[in-house]
Amino acid sequence: MPTPKKHADGTDSTLSRIFEALGNETRVRIVREVASAKGMYCGDVRGRFRLSQPTMSHHFRKLIGAGILVAHKEGKRHFYTVDGNFLDRHGLKFLEAKDGA
Repeated sequence: MPTPKKHADGTDSTLSRIFEALGNETRVRIVREVASAKGMYCGDVRGRFRLSQPTMSHHFRKLIGAGILVAHKEGKRHFYTVDGNFLDRHGLKFLEAKDGA
């Protein structure tokens, strides 16, 4: 298998994971909600989207796997934040603005 080409902003596989994660409108909205709140607990995010726990877990896995969200365990609860440095490195800083501006 050939070695992935490197770009100024990451490898092809990194870019592919980012685009896959952000290729879903719900995940884009999750990123914006978490960013605008400067972090949120899983249950709070789930309450805003009214999605099942397995569906939310799927979305969180995709966003964490892409490097967009970071999870912190606080007791039995998970707290999610957006990795602003990651967004900045990949030209995605606009996601931190809730209205996309």
